[in-house]
Amino acid sequence: MAITHPEVPACSECQAFMYDPKTWKVCTRGGKPLPRTKNAPTPCYQCPKSDDGRPNPGAELRGRNARIYELYLMVRAGAPMPNDLAVQRNLALVQLVVDRAHMVNASVQPLAQALLSQKKR
Repeated sequence: MAITHPEVPACSECQAFMYDPKTWKVCTRGGKPLPRTKNAPTPCYQCPKSDDGRPNPGAELRGRNARIYELYLMVRAGAPMPNDLAVQRNLALVQLVVDRAHMVNASVQPLAQALLSQKKR
């Protein structure tokens, strides 16, 4: 999800604060995040992480995986590559996953657009 939808907040953040489900930006009042009220439903029904309209924190990067992905982004942005073979191998694996995610997304997108543009008979 971090690769294809980096704008989507963590489930815990979305449960704590109000988010616009179209932009996934936190709603603010007076420059501060607007807390989600007890009765306000979360926008899970529009979230790409959710399969069933409920929070799905299992689809989020955490711990070691989140740290290696953050390092990958930093190296892509120009930070020096660490002189460590294990780290370099992990970053190469992240690149393979990113390439595959973009490839899958690119191959599915034209089909989805074609299907959505078909008029109902």
